[in-house]
Parts: sequence; C-alpha cells; structure tokens
Amino acid sequence: MSWRAEWKAISDQIQGLVDGGKFYLESLRIRNEDPYSIARKRIMPHAKGIYEAVKKLKERYELVLPPSANKCLDYFIKDDNFNKLLSTTELITAGSQSIDVQARLTLLASLQSELTDLPPIWWTPGYATAAL
Repeated sequence: MSWRAEWKAISDQIQGLVDGGKFYLESLRIRNEDPYSIARKRIMPHAKGIYEAVKKLKERYELVLPPSANKCLDYFIKDDNFNKLLSTTELITAGSQSIDVQARLTLLASLQSELTDLPPIWWTPGYATAAL
C-alpha cells in the first residue's frame, strides 16, 4: 500500500468522525448533556485511534513522504498540546465534553485539510512570483 492510499483511509476516518462529531455538538446545543457518554466511549477513543494511525503512517513512510508531508506530520505529532489532547480518551477540560470534542475534531480536520491538499512537489513559496 502506498502512503497516499493509507492516508486516504485515515482521511476518510477523520471525515466520518468530524461528521459524527458535528452532529454530537449540535445535539448538545439542544440538551447540554451526554447521558450515554458518547464523547468518552466513542468520539475520544476514535480520535485517539486516528492519532495513532497518523503516527504509524509517519513512521512507515517517513523516507518516501514529500518534505511538505513530513513537515506537516512532524508538527502535528510533536506538538505537546496536540499530543496531550489526542493521546488520551480522558477529558482535558473537566466537565466539558463539548470543548474537548471540538478541540480534537478541529485538530484532525485541520490535519486532514493540510495533508490532503499538499502542494505539488515542485511548488515552493514564491515560485509563481519568482517566475514572473
């Protein structure tokens, strides 16, 4: 399997979690409680699983990833705040599942956008204007 194929599978997982998470957060606006512990039992473990898959992708394909992908993944994996949030299924903000869910989903959606929409390998900042 290529890194792009593996990333596509991870990206699809992120999109599914983000879609479900949006519904969860919208539902909390109607009734601000989670009596079935959906955040703790489903959303946060799924986010943690995706984070682990991203780390494995980086380890497995580090030598063949484009430099921009390596840089993106390094930043995501090595950031202490991201790691603290995504490496656990516990609430970071006591008593507020919505803040923790929102933060996790936002981080994953941001990574999805950045890594899926990588510029072509030949692209460098200023390339277009330097060519003029």
